[in-house]
Amino acid sequence: MASGTERRLAFVYRNLQRRYPGEYLLVVSQDLYAILNRGGFGLNLLPGVHILGPRSRLDKKTGAHASAVVNLGRIVTLLGYRRELRALIRSERIGLLHPYLELVPTFGIFPLNDIPWIVPIIDHQPKYFDGRSLDCRLLLRSISLADRVDCLYAWIASQLQNLG
Repeated sequence: MASGTERRLAFVYRNLQRRYPGEYLLVVSQDLYAILNRGGFGLNLLPGVHILGPRSRLDKKTGAHASAVVNLGRIVTLLGYRRELRALIRSERIGLLHPYLELVPTFGIFPLNDIPWIVPIIDHQPKYFDGRSLDCRLLLRSISLADRVDCLYAWIASQLQNLG
């Protein structure tokens, strides 16, 4: 099942391709690509969709709420995605990156310094705004390295402003 964010991104991308053909590139994992196509989003019919390489065999992702130890293999996958994105940025001359979900803290730890990027914040879980948790510290680190922050709604922006 695709999250609401993933479905919104697919809708936005389809609209961007209609209005500005060839100007945008959507990069998705193999898993998400298959899910969105089964859901009728037709990414397979659109130009400018890049499908990332396979997940690491060590990646046993069980969900967003699993501990880091359980999802340790996920880090291997995310670092592979980072390498692939770096090569894609160079070969396609990409000028702006708008990653989401797990790639945001990945770029906070292992930044891509040669491209401007936007941190999108869509989640309202308390762990991102408590000022103490690893999740909050990684988010704040990512924000400090990014060029812009995109908050889904005003409450998130307010929470971030409270954190400084």
